[in-house]
Amino acid sequence: MPDSLVGSQSFQTPATPVAVAYALLVAVATGLVACDSSGPGDSAPEGLIPLDEGNRWTAVEKGPDGERRGDVMIRVTSDGEALAQFGEPDDTSTVAFRESENGIVVGFTLSGYRNMRLRYPVEDGDKYQYTDAAGQNTFEVTVSEREISVPAGTYDCLMYRIVQIRSEYQNVDRVCVKPGLGPVLWSREGVLGLNTVLELNTTNVEG
Repeated sequence: MPDSLVGSQSFQTPATPVAVAYALLVAVATGLVACDSSGPGDSAPEGLIPLDEGNRWTAVEKGPDGERRGDVMIRVTSDGEALAQFGEPDDTSTVAFRESENGIVVGFTLSGYRNMRLRYPVEDGDKYQYTDAAGQNTFEVTVSEREISVPAGTYDCLMYRIVQIRSEYQNVDRVCVKPGLGPVLWSREGVLGLNTVLELNTTNVEG
C-alpha cells in the first residue's frame, strides 16, 4: 500500500529554489487530472514520461510557507524532449527531459547537477547509483511508491529520492512521477535553509 503524501505539505525540510527549478514534472517538473487503477510499478506503453510532440504540463512553484511563487510550463518540442524554462522571460535557465535506453535523463543548463537519471521500469525499494555527465559527482537513488496529492489531483507515483553522496552539501531531490502521465511533484531539500516545491497543476496528457 503506497504511503500517502500531500504535495503542499510534503518535504518540509530545507530546500533551494534554484535547484528545484532544475524541473517537472516539475520537474519540472512539472504533471494531471485523474487516477486510474494501475499502480506505479505497472509498465505503461508511453514509458515513464510520454514525450510526444505537443504534450505539456504546468506546475505551481511554492515556497517554504506554501506561498505561491509562480507557474512553470513544460512542453514537448518537435525533437522529442520536454523543455522547461524558469525565471524571467530572458532567463536562459532550462531543464530538458530526454529518453534514454533505461528511462529518462534530466539535463540542466544551471550549475550544480549536470543531469539526473530516472530509471524505468523500477520497483518499490529499488536502489541505484549514477555519475553526472561531467563524471565528477556520484548520486544514489532510492525508489518508493507514494500517493501524491497536488492541485491537478491525486496519483499513485514513483518517488525518486536522489542524494549526492560524498558531498558536504547533501542536497536531496525528490521527483514524483506517474508512469505514462509524467511529473507530478518535485522538491529539493538543501543546506541554505530554503524550501521550494513544484506541484502539477494542469496537463493535456491522459495517463
